[in-house]
Amino acid sequence: MRTRGDCVAGFSLLEVLVAILLLSVALLGLARLQTYSMQTTNSAYFRSQATALANDMIERVRLNPEGNYSSVGVDNLLDCGVIDLCTTACDADDLAVRDLYTVQCGLAGDGGVHYLLPSGAMSVRKKIDSYEVTIQWHESDQVENRVGARGDHRLKMEFVP
Repeated sequence: MRTRGDCVAGFSLLEVLVAILLLSVALLGLARLQTYSMQTTNSAYFRSQATALANDMIERVRLNPEGNYSSVGVDNLLDCGVIDLCTTACDADDLAVRDLYTVQCGLAGDGGVHYLLPSGAMSVRKKIDSYEVTIQWHESDQVENRVGARGDHRLKMEFVP
C-alpha cells in the first residue's frame, strides 16, 4: 500500500495479482492434500477389510482342522456363482468348501472378498505344518507411475491350526 502524504493511494494491480497467485498455489496444495488423504483412507479401509476376512478364514480353518482347504480349484479362487453347498450331514471337506465360499463370496451376495475388495480374490494353501491365507486386490489410481499405495496388493497370513 502506498501513501502520498496524507492521501492513501491503495494497492497496485501487480500486488493484487501476486496475492491472488499465492492464494491460488496454496489452495491447489490443499486440494492435492485432500485428494491424497481420501486415497490413503480408502486404501486403509481395503487393508482392514482384507485383514478381517483373513482372520475369519483362519478361524474357520481352526474350527475344522480335518477339512481339506487346499482342494478347491487352483488356489481356491472360487467363482461366486450358485454352487451346491452342503446344508445337512456335511463332512469336514464339505464344510471346508462352504467356509471357502462364504469368505470368498459372502452369503446372499453380501460381504466376502469378492464383493468388499476391488478385484478381490482369496487362496488358502496347506504347507507342511501350517496354512497360508492370501487375499489380493487391486486399487486403481488416476496418476500413473506414482509410488504409494495404489496397484496390486496382497495380504498373506501364515498360521498353525
